[in-house]
Amino acid sequence: MKQVTWLFTDEQLNENDIITMENSLGVKFPEDYKNCIKKYNGGYPEPNIYYFNDGGDF
Repeated sequence: MKQVTWLFTDEQLNENDIITMENSLGVKFPEDYKNCIKKYNGGYPEPNIYYFNDGGDF
């Protein structure tokens, strides 16, 4: 498995930021997603492709 690096991250979000967005959208985000956006707000993973066992990618 390749190392994943997060690029172009913004300042970290706090719990209040997330709660505000959840309330605004009327949703409850999963904890693993909240942990990810707290840490990597605004960024994206590199490589940003998923490889499957059959050799395909997404």
